[in-house]
Amino acid sequence: MSGNKNSGRKNTPKAVKEAQGTLRKHRQLENELTLTPDPSPVAPSGLGEIGLQVWDSVYNELSELGVLAKVDRNHIAMYCRYMEIFQIANEQMKNDFTIEQTSGNGNTRIEVSKLFTVMNQAAAFVLKFASEYGLTASSRQSIQTVKKGDDDDISQYLT
Repeated sequence: MSGNKNSGRKNTPKAVKEAQGTLRKHRQLENELTLTPDPSPVAPSGLGEIGLQVWDSVYNELSELGVLAKVDRNHIAMYCRYMEIFQIANEQMKNDFTIEQTSGNGNTRIEVSKLFTVMNQAAAFVLKFASEYGLTASSRQSIQTVKKGDDDDISQYLT
């Protein structure tokens, strides 16, 4: 039985292997895709107040980790917008998850609030994005980072 593209161990990025000293040139792709880091923390237009707050916190955190490229801006903007949709729907709904409706013949039925459906869909997207970028506790367990600082100095080995 052959696995799918997501089975097996995830590839370690080339930069991490170089920093760890485990890079083997013969195992690397010849024309490996490299992306330009995104130096601009300016949020794209279209985000409301809540979305801008989410942008500031998420963008700064991911930027410090060095995992952002220019192509990620739209994904982060979508994440921020869906967080905003989730929070607005949650606020408008308060704690009323159901709607009671009476039809013309006198029958009463209870339906789930449309805001609850919107909130659920936004939450599903937010969680999917969050796991892709290491914003959940379980997804952070699989991310390796390289500590930078005095520990990288070769002089510690030359005493």
